[in-house]
Amino acid sequence: MWFCILMPLFLMIYYAYTTDYQHQGRYVLPALVPLMYYSVRGIQKLSGLRIKKFVVPDVLVNIGVGCCILIILIAAVNIIYFNALPMYLEAGLVL
Repeated sequence: MWFCILMPLFLMIYYAYTTDYQHQGRYVLPALVPLMYYSVRGIQKLSGLRIKKFVVPDVLVNIGVGCCILIILIAAVNIIYFNALPMYLEAGLVL
């Protein structure tokens, strides 16, 4: 699994800096499946975690997952509306 995560990253870095000098996000997509597997397994382990007879409540785990999803959504909105959209407007590609 670690090989499936790291190999696309190494290939992207190698290709981006030796061939065309621009990184391509599509090279990282194969690493997404094992990375999400490890993320889900980590959340499952966190939900069953016991610290000196203290069980982490499921509410805290759900709040943590919700915060992660919120951060991802904020980052996506930031990329689309503040980085990509002005470039498209400047080029006249958006009506």
